[in-house]
This record gives sequence, C-alpha cells and structure tokens, in this order.
Amino acid sequence: MAITSNRATFPRWILLGSMALVVSSVSISAVTRFTGFGASRVEQTAISQSIDIRFIDQADGTLKIVRAQDNAELALLAADGSGFLRGVARSLFRQRLLAKIDRTDIFQVSRRVDGKHFIADPSLGSRMELDGFGPTNTLSVAAVLDAGLRLNLEIAHVGLVPVSQQIKVSGDKK
Repeated sequence: MAITSNRATFPRWILLGSMALVVSSVSISAVTRFTGFGASRVEQTAISQSIDIRFIDQADGTLKIVRAQDNAELALLAADGSGFLRGVARSLFRQRLLAKIDRTDIFQVSRRVDGKHFIADPSLGSRMELDGFGPTNTLSVAAVLDAGLRLNLEIAHVGLVPVSQQIKVSGDKK
C-alpha cells in the first residue's frame, strides 16, 4: 500500500538556486577580500591643511570646539543635540568610551589637496571621512578648519601691519 501526501512540496529548483546564490556571493566576497581583485579603493591624497581640536562640554549643554594648542574657540554647538558636528562628536566620544580613552584628548581636522575633509583620532588611530555626508555637512567642517587656520595666520602675523595700512600711515600715495 503506497502512502500519498496531499501537502504541497517546496520547489526544489528554488532551494538549489538560493543555495547557489549564497555560495557564489560568499565566494566572490572571499576572492575580493583576499586578493583585492574587484575591490574599490579610495586614493588618499596629501594633506594640505590641518588643525588639532578639542571638544569641551559647557555647563549650559553646549559643546565648544576649541583649537588644542591654546583653547581658542572655533565653534559653539547648540545644546539641542542636533547638527552634523555634534553627531560626529558623539560618534567619536562613543568610540573613545568603548576603548576607555579620555574624551578630552585631541582630534585632528584636516583638508586634503583635493579638498576632501576628514577628522582623525590619534588616540585610536582612526579616521572618519566627512565628505560623504553631503556638501552642507562638509561646509560645517570646513568652517571649523578655516576658523582655526585664520587664528594661526593671526598668530603668525602678530605685529605686522597690512600693506594697505602701511601706505596710509606713511602717506605714500602710490
């Protein structure tokens, strides 16, 4: 006496196709990982400008970004917790918390020759590329970097009078 079943069976070709897809995906990933063939790479150009910064929490909940060498204020981030730079700071602080590293150590904000920006954490040896987050967010990072660079220029030129003022002071009308 033969036993018959009224249950519908899962099509075997779908099961075999799914297994083949999984095996081929893992195989291609392994080949790419171990040989580098087919992997996309980001070319690292030279750094053109860089400053060391610190993030300092304020009593009112704001977050101050200061230049590390003299604590000169570069930016003040609102206490509401929004904003790209505040999110970047939270991410960096979380990484340091997990590694049990003091959050007051310096970070480096840099611009490459090609205009791309990143923030590096020398304590962890990590780097976060920032241009992938969009042009508006890149501008906020560039503003902090530019503020620090302007302060560097002011310090470098202490005591020097701009050429336009030298002409007025000397009375020379050339």
